[in-house]
Order: sequence, then structure tokens, then C-alpha cells
Amino acid sequence: MLKVGSWYPNIRSWFFSSNSEPLSNEALRQQIHEVLQAGCVSDTETADFNVILGELYLGNSRAFLQCTHLSLRDDRFIRRSLDIHNNQHQFSAVITVCSQRDLWGDCIDLINQDLREGLSPVEWFYVGRTIEDDPVLWLSFVHDCTFPQSSLAQQEQPEDEETYNALHQEKTQAMNGVASEKWFAPIFDQLDQAVFHNKKTLVHCQRGISRSATLIAAYLICRFDLRADEAVRFLKIRRACVDPKFMKHLEDFAASLKLNLR
Repeated sequence: MLKVGSWYPNIRSWFFSSNSEPLSNEALRQQIHEVLQAGCVSDTETADFNVILGELYLGNSRAFLQCTHLSLRDDRFIRRSLDIHNNQHQFSAVITVCSQRDLWGDCIDLINQDLREGLSPVEWFYVGRTIEDDPVLWLSFVHDCTFPQSSLAQQEQPEDEETYNALHQEKTQAMNGVASEKWFAPIFDQLDQAVFHNKKTLVHCQRGISRSATLIAAYLICRFDLRADEAVRFLKIRRACVDPKFMKHLEDFAASLKLNLR
């Protein structure tokens, strides 16, 4: 395995440069496999976010906060300056894959007042309102990313367990008969904008380790014909802390796509 050294910045400059022209699917696929073969590992494990491919980034809740006028102190209280928009990294779109309670804790009622105002003009895709980091919720996860505008996907996380389980069951039933090649389509279209059209996009969950990484891994599997282990290994190269709990489901997703393409 090659170590990070003088060679690594060179490959980063031609593969991950945000100033380069968007590449074709085939060119990106070839370069992904070259990076996998080289095996160099990023040392940016504790970063708020890391570049993955083109203008696609994977990060945590603090990276999300950097797109708003909101700031979060270590004691989880919010400081707000409504007339100053932060977005110092100039993201044009954000995809959230966790509940607001994961982001804000007990400050959730305060945040709900002005979150969308705080994100403007960043385009926000909120697909993880009830998604905990639990493989049991895989089909709920897929449902929310496949039908993000449905009433089920837009419900906030219920307080009681009975309602939560009933919501999960409804989402599972809604996925019956939906072919795997149609899964995630609206969100994958947005990721295409980042990868192929340089629209800077952040995908995040609470820590940027499992849920958001699972979504991007599924995208890499679908768009670039990677195996699940290859997709996750590629993400680890860019963000060393990646460790999705949905690995078995990603493997099944990859196998299903291959079967349906025969």
C-alpha cells in the first residue's frame, strides 16, 4: 500500500480539483479504480467534511452549521446572527441524513423557527427526519431518499416508540414492488449535479461516519458499478472515519442492480 507523501498531493490535484472541468462517467470510473489500486489513505479523520468526488463532500453536523447563520457552542446552545450568513465554504446544496434532534438536541424548538431562513440561499434536501443509525431502518432510509416529498418522508421523528415503529412499517410497505434501480433516484440526481456539473454539495449526518456515508456509497455503487466494499474503501480513502453500519444492505443493493441489468 502506498503511503501519503509527495505523490499524494499530485494525484489529488488532478482527481479532486474543484477548478477542473467535469469529467465523464467513464473517466471518473477509471480514476476511482486507480485511486483504489493506489490505496493511499487520507489523514483527515477529524475534519468537519472531506471532498469525495468532484464537488461532492461528506461531513458531519458542524459542517452543516457552517452553511447557516447559526453557530453551536460546546454546551449545545445556539448563537444566532440573522443578518450574517456564514456559508464560508460556498456550498450550493446540502443533503441532511439525520433527525434535527441529532443536530440540535434540546435546542430543536428554537432552531425550527428560522432554520430554512438561516440556510438561504443554500438548497436543502432533508431526507433523514426519522433515520437513526440502525440497519433495521434500511428500507425507511431507502424510502425517504426515493420519495423525499411524500408525507411519510417529511414527518419528524415521533416521540413514542409505537408511533415510530408504525411509521417505519408504513415506509417498508411503500417500498414493496419498487425496483432497486429506481431507489434513491431524486437524491442521486442531486449528487450528479455535484459530481458532473460542479454544484458544490455537502452530504452529512451527525458525525459523517455511517448514514451519510451509506448514501454516497450507494451512489458510487449505482453510478460507477463499484462493489459495496470498493465504494466504502474509496470513501475511507477520502474520510478515514467512514464506517457504515448498513454494509450488508449495500452489498444486497449492488447484487440486485447487477441482477436487474442482466
